Amino acid sequence: MVRYRRNDLWEETDVHMEGGGIQRQLQSKSGRSVLGKYQQTVLGRHAGIVHLLYYELIQMAILPIPGWGGAWLRRLMLPPLFHSFGRHVDVDQDISFRRPSRISLGNHVRIRTGVAFEVKNSVGSIVIQDHVAIGERTVFSCLGGRLVVSEGCTIGKGCRLGSMQGLTLGGNCRVGDQVCIIGAGHSDVRLDVPIIQQPLTCRGESVIGSRVTIGDRATLLDGVTIGDQATIAADSLVTRDVPSGCRAAGVPARQLS
Repeated sequence: MVRYRRNDLWEETDVHMEGGGIQRQLQSKSGRSVLGKYQQTVLGRHAGIVHLLYYELIQMAILPIPGWGGAWLRRLMLPPLFHSFGRHVDVDQDISFRRPSRISLGNHVRIRTGVAFEVKNSVGSIVIQDHVAIGERTVFSCLGGRLVVSEGCTIGKGCRLGSMQGLTLGGNCRVGDQVCIIGAGHSDVRLDVPIIQQPLTCRGESVIGSRVTIGDRATLLDGVTIGDQATIAADSLVTRDVPSGCRAAGVPARQLS
């Protein structure tokens, strides 16, 4: 169990810290066999040994294949693993995913090389709606809640989008390269314990409105709300809400207009 802070109260949840999640679940005393624990961890459900072997085959033999042939095979073979898998989904090589039964992909989704979808427990989910383009090496890390990327969004390269209590990215947003939308942090109450080993904290759901533009290398902390048609300048650190139609910049970001 991991504690997290909500409205200044410590609560407990079954989410797992990002480091060593699979190893911790395999070592947990849940009464299941090691094989059952592994299947629940990587697939998100118990579906039998055949389904697990199918998953491992795709991981080892299908995901690394380059070119149009690999893209065709992935479009053909990935759908049975996912909660839903839309039409005309183009998936480049070397993507990764954990708990695909809790991941939904809409129609006409474009996923570049090295993208990772990580649902780390049984309470989180990732929803990618129609006509979304995701840049290479972007990571979706869901410790809880629903992480939703709405229709028509474009996400740049090397981004990291996190959710512990929820993240919603509104329709037709433009997210630059290396943007970080933080889903949770760590307490810094104890000075004798490294921050990474302290309990997770979360200020609430992150909500980004429609037609928002987020510049390269910007960071948005958990629990912030960005209004419709707002603009976040490159290299900004957003620690509080930004109203609709406004522009914010700086570290920490301040409203400019």
